[in-house]
Amino acid sequence: MRANFFCIFFMLPLCGLVAQIPADAKCYSEDSLFWEYSNDPTCSFVEHEIFYSSNILGPYISVGNVTDPAIESFDLSGLSIIEEVFFYISTTLDCGSIEMVFSDTISSMPPNLVEISFIDVTGSGVVINWIDQLNDPNDHQYLIYRDDDGSVNEIGTVSVGNSFLDVDILPIEMAETYYVLAEDACGNVSIFDTPYSSMFLFTSFQPCLNAFDVGWTLMENASLELDSLRLNIEHESGFSEFITVDIAMDGLLYNVVSGSGTYCLELYAYYPNGDIATSNQICTFAATIPQLESYQISNVTNTGNSTRIDWLSEDEDAIKEFQVTGVDSDGQNVWNSGIVDFNTTVAPFVEDLVNWEESAGLVDYVVTFTNNCDFSFSTEVFSNIYLTMTVDDNGNAFFEWQSETPNYISPLEYRLYKVEGQIEQPLMLNFNTNTSGYYQLSADELRAQGLRFKVERIAELEDISSGQMTIISSFSNTVQYTPVIKLVLPNAIKPNGKNNVFKPVLVSGNVQSYVLNIYDRYGQLLFESQNIENGWKGKKELEFFPAGIYPYTILVVDVQGLEYEYTGVLTLVR
Repeated sequence: MRANFFCIFFMLPLCGLVAQIPADAKCYSEDSLFWEYSNDPTCSFVEHEIFYSSNILGPYISVGNVTDPAIESFDLSGLSIIEEVFFYISTTLDCGSIEMVFSDTISSMPPNLVEISFIDVTGSGVVINWIDQLNDPNDHQYLIYRDDDGSVNEIGTVSVGNSFLDVDILPIEMAETYYVLAEDACGNVSIFDTPYSSMFLFTSFQPCLNAFDVGWTLMENASLELDSLRLNIEHESGFSEFITVDIAMDGLLYNVVSGSGTYCLELYAYYPNGDIATSNQICTFAATIPQLESYQISNVTNTGNSTRIDWLSEDEDAIKEFQVTGVDSDGQNVWNSGIVDFNTTVAPFVEDLVNWEESAGLVDYVVTFTNNCDFSFSTEVFSNIYLTMTVDDNGNAFFEWQSETPNYISPLEYRLYKVEGQIEQPLMLNFNTNTSGYYQLSADELRAQGLRFKVERIAELEDISSGQMTIISSFSNTVQYTPVIKLVLPNAIKPNGKNNVFKPVLVSGNVQSYVLNIYDRYGQLLFESQNIENGWKGKKELEFFPAGIYPYTILVVDVQGLEYEYTGVLTLVR
């Protein structure tokens, strides 16, 4: 306590006029009070008078005098001091008039506890900072201790100032615990203060995550003492950022944003009074690996002998292997490419050689990529275009198609194609974005063999990595028109008239075998033909049969082996 106690508490008018230097009260030790005194050449020394009190506010009692300026101690053993008492020294001088000056008030107890304010970790070592508001730093020095694996050892002293640099701790490998003690001129040492540790930062780069796994230890009672905590990241390119973190946290995952290079990380702790403590700084080279961040199926189309699945990916270097699966509408796995090493394929597509014919149905395809860190990424479902066809009795071919596509596919129109052998002919039909349509078969098409149809979808594809739009063309499976036997039969003939022959008219289908039988009313066979062009003229040789009703049967077998049987009666008119 540097304030002049007598002047503060007794308010003597003389205090404002005193210019002489008082005795410097140093310490109390082994029942004696010690001080230092410098003679003032302008005045004559008269005496030192020693005062004490059990209360710092007084009242103070004189316990003795010293008349020799060379004596700088006073025996107080007669007081039998057990608890804390306070002393000051009043010095009387003859400067032409009698004047008195007063020393600081000191305690009989050792120096008060020193409080570490914060510990800063730098590249030069660990800096311990402290505050000492109750003791006169000019009257003692500070002793710095470090806890080394449970053994507390003195590592240095400070005579002037309130900080100490511990250079022997380099390199920084862990959080360190420190104590600061005060020692007075008598060798009295304050008790150990509360242990206080440095902040320690540790990190490792996780290439498969392209991220730093950052952890730290904080000083004791950090959640009570700190105002905020921030992690500073700097990249060799000049990029830097501060990330505010919760004081209760002890780590985080930091995703690198500047690519490969050296990153330096350091933790900053902010105190309400403006003090800033820092952790050790870690500089680490991060070798980032390609990341598979954008991937999508771009098309599923029928090539005529397979279903081809194409995809897009932003960084193919990130792909180690892939697998394509196809699932039907019942959820059954109907096709699997197996795991394919990406380095063995030359193009980003595969072909399903199984599910491409008319009977394949709707198949949902998914591409699953595995990156170099064995993380899997699956695309959205993208199905084939599944086409079906029915033909009515009037020769109208009705088409319906299904397809499941992600929302980055926007159909613009559907077109119908007729396929005959190797010839594909686009028909003058545009179904817009409908999912059904019809086509009127011609007479020749109704009787055609091997006639097939397919649908083409014209759509816009959005590349989800770039946002660019591309026009794509996708084809469905082909459906085959199989003509069925359809005969038109007359119900009467007139041998001498215009309709003078009974034979069927083949409207559709293809005949492999044909048998026509005509009977009389008693069931006797009158006529037989195995050629559809050879009809009955109502006569035998040159003689006409009589007018009347004649039953008939027709048995036709088409090229697929299907049998068609017709029975009826015809009228012979004369």
